[in-house]
Amino acid sequence: MLSNLEIKLLAEEVSKNLEISVDILAHKLAQEIRKPTTIFISQNEAMKLYGRAKVDRWRENGKLKRYLKENGKLNGFQYRVADLEKLSKQFFIVKQKKIS
Repeated sequence: MLSNLEIKLLAEEVSKNLEISVDILAHKLAQEIRKPTTIFISQNEAMKLYGRAKVDRWRENGKLKRYLKENGKLNGFQYRVADLEKLSKQFFIVKQKKIS
């Protein structure tokens, strides 16, 4: 059986390890936040992530604007990630209301 002193020492050791782990996690999180986020994704990637039907519907309804890729290819379209995220959240909220 552990004595009170051993329990206190063990608790201090665990506490120090936890503080170190939190510091490491905070540092990694700060690095992720500082990473530049992509502003645009390709049409192909958008359709894979959000579904072709949704992306087409949002574009046809005028809710989503597509942009030509910087290389100027006629078949190279891209979408703004912020717009896709916003529409996706709106779609999820509406779907949740219909279910309730």
